[in-house]
Amino acid sequence: MTKKSEIAIEKIEEGDIYNFKLNGKYFFLQILKIVTGLPAPYDIDFKFGYYLAVFQKTFKNIPKIEDLDLSTIYKHKYYRKNTACYFSVWNKEPHIQFDKKLMDYKLKDKYKFSKFDNRQVKKFSEFKPLLVPQFSMPSKCDFHNGIQNTHQPMSIQAILKGLEEEEKLKTSKAKKIDPHYFKDWLDYINPEALIKTEKAILKYEEKEGQQRTKENVLKKCIEAINKVDEKFSHIGTIEREYLVEKLIDISIAKELDEKLADNIIEENRDW
Repeated sequence: MTKKSEIAIEKIEEGDIYNFKLNGKYFFLQILKIVTGLPAPYDIDFKFGYYLAVFQKTFKNIPKIEDLDLSTIYKHKYYRKNTACYFSVWNKEPHIQFDKKLMDYKLKDKYKFSKFDNRQVKKFSEFKPLLVPQFSMPSKCDFHNGIQNTHQPMSIQAILKGLEEEEKLKTSKAKKIDPHYFKDWLDYINPEALIKTEKAILKYEEKEGQQRTKENVLKKCIEAINKVDEKFSHIGTIEREYLVEKLIDISIAKELDEKLADNIIEENRDW
């Protein structure tokens, strides 16, 4: 019988969204599919299968549901290089649990999963990267645009350990960055996303020219930030407010009308 302290997630339904705090940030995952009734020899050890994905977008504080990005999957760049955080967790009992027979069992006392909400699961082709809806065992390894996008059978503690190691490597990279505009973002924003966002703003701030040139450069700045957010999904309500405020301040300093600058931002931003 499983100990209560070993159960990570229970009473699971498809579409359930859970959060957990790791590296000072709130991560979110969703239960994409629940599978039962596999044929022999998988019908005992793999009696209950929970397909889940961890999302790219993280938060310093608990966000509103509308600020979540339930499309962009967290991708390993360093630790499990070029793999999407798309997993199947299997068990003999109808819950996800920490297994004392496996490595990193002690993580059960470090991480807690909290039910956040339930939302309809997107089509697997709508995820970024798209995920393969292969709901059987053994799993098949496949890649899309250089990223492994098939489910990886893995224990919950192995998933957490992988995220820990990836975040350690990201943090070591982040320590080498000295943000010009948004230093606080280093605590929870992907370093590459921060660098590219700041680069777009700096280019706008440093560009000289007449009125029309300033308007065009601001528009190009917004479009560049759109592309970064499309890839990293790092801009939520708070980040949006800081970005707009910073761009307005720069526009005013460049003697661009505040209302005009605000209109350009609103008409062109995707975040």
